[in-house]
Amino acid sequence: MGIFLPQHPEVKALFDSADPTQTPVSWALRYAASLDGVLTVLSGMSAIEQMEENYKTLMEDFKPLTGDEKVMLASAAKIIEGKKPVGCTGCHYCTDKGCPAGIRIPEVLNCLNLLNQYHNPRMARMSYYPAIREHRPVECVDCGSCERECPQALPVRKLLHEADEKLYAGENYDVWANH
Repeated sequence: MGIFLPQHPEVKALFDSADPTQTPVSWALRYAASLDGVLTVLSGMSAIEQMEENYKTLMEDFKPLTGDEKVMLASAAKIIEGKKPVGCTGCHYCTDKGCPAGIRIPEVLNCLNLLNQYHNPRMARMSYYPAIREHRPVECVDCGSCERECPQALPVRKLLHEADEKLYAGENYDVWANH
């Protein structure tokens, strides 16, 4: 299964209740191929098994989504979007005035959202490690400038520490390895 597909337990339960024989990949492919005007669906693959599943879903057994399945997928999308706990819009006001520690705040907060929405630590860490390449949240000097500039009034310092606590796995962590 691709790392960018939701692994949220509520979404999995919804998928399983609709059709336990379908995988998240097959749901995604069928969704894309069922859209009006779509002639080609491109899917990234890195293993023969993925290619075989894609072929089976789209070439051997293709069934456009039913009305009930479209409703179910819309419900799944709402579950995923509803799990976005950090309201950072990525405006960079927190960093434009100059975070003295040089932390890439919106990027770090986005990683926390990825973790909470998709329940996939590997995907979140694949984004987190590039975001902290120069400076980690633990380097925050606690000046509060980010919070004064944030139009969303987010508790930025608390969220930065939460992100580092949940996502940092050590200096030599290999984000590309299967953990």
